[in-house]
Amino acid sequence: MWYSPEKNETYTALHEIKRSYQNVLFPATIDDATLAFVAVYPLSYMMPECAGDETADPLSVEMVDGVWTQMWNVRPATQDELDARSPPAEPVPQQCAMWQARAILIEDDLLDEVIAALESIADEKARKIALAKLEYSSTVRRDDPLVTETIPALGKSEAEIDQMFIRAVRLA
Repeated sequence: MWYSPEKNETYTALHEIKRSYQNVLFPATIDDATLAFVAVYPLSYMMPECAGDETADPLSVEMVDGVWTQMWNVRPATQDELDARSPPAEPVPQQCAMWQARAILIEDDLLDEVIAALESIADEKARKIALAKLEYSSTVRRDDPLVTETIPALGKSEAEIDQMFIRAVRLA
């Protein structure tokens, strides 16, 4: 980076300097001595370390020990800045393969409980249909009553079910 105290401008690339000094014919190779001729100098632009809840804002450029140096203000980060740093929430898949769902139920030690819950359905036809869906369906939807009614009955929250679907689709 470079700095022009005369223009109070910073530059990150040589083409920016050329654009700012259009009346100057620069040689093919531009070095610090050439830039000094137009009063553009190397800039020390070392951003300070910040804690996780802090951010650094650039202040003025000052001469420090013979070097033009970017000064910084370290301050607490705003909630918007903290939110921007967080990775975006992973979208919840609306369906997964039944084998993936069963694998997650096995990992979470819930498959036997789900089967027991379905086997306890009082209506015989509804019970057989629910068990057939669990056994023979190729996919399961997040909004399927088997999911929305059975899993919460086993003590899982909506957020936990969402995480189960996210984990399921990651299985190869």
